[in-house]
Amino acid sequence: MFIAKFNHDKGFSYPVTAKESIETRKLPEEVEKAMVIAKAEELGLLEDTSEKVANVQELRNRWVQ
Repeated sequence: MFIAKFNHDKGFSYPVTAKESIETRKLPEEVEKAMVIAKAEELGLLEDTSEKVANVQELRNRWVQ
């Protein structure tokens, strides 16, 4: 029925808007800074000073405490 109505009306019979995407949404400043630093480290523009993770579960346990 939906497709038949769509075809009959030659489109939607109501306005259609796109949902807000992460590209259009404003991220918190701390997140934006972290993303820029991570990209710079990935490109070799900054020394990677992050902690190396060997055991993800151990890291999760530290966050829960």
